[in-house]
Amino acid sequence: MMITKYRTENLDSCVSLLIESYNCEPWNDCWTPVTARKYLEEFAEARRFIGFLFWDGNEIIGVAFSHERTWMDSSELYIDEFYISPHHQRMGIGKKLMRALEDYAVENGCESIALVTDKDKPAFEFYKEFGLSSSRHTVFMFKSELN
Repeated sequence: MMITKYRTENLDSCVSLLIESYNCEPWNDCWTPVTARKYLEEFAEARRFIGFLFWDGNEIIGVAFSHERTWMDSSELYIDEFYISPHHQRMGIGKKLMRALEDYAVENGCESIALVTDKDKPAFEFYKEFGLSSSRHTVFMFKSELN
């Protein structure tokens, strides 16, 4: 098992794993190969993108897509997507990917890590265990069905 940086030729495997990871419990999303590809390509094309992949032999079983961004007078690493194969969760893979992100952030002068996740999903507790905390001052807001 090893962690490597994302490369464009890994996109198809990342798309397949996103669909496998999110179109089941607890997320129950409805990703298709077309929408998942477009979604991940948009992250990978970001100017300060960095992605990490967790491999088991020739198979990608964990993905972390992130980008550096300016935050006031410093930089932070923003985690855009983070998912582990449902068959490989609770095996320490997520922790190893988070450590890779933290190491990258420190080595590149980022002062913080940020992300958005659902409070009622297991990922919320995972991120808390890793030292991330909820913001008391901000809330994620959205408006859907704009037609």
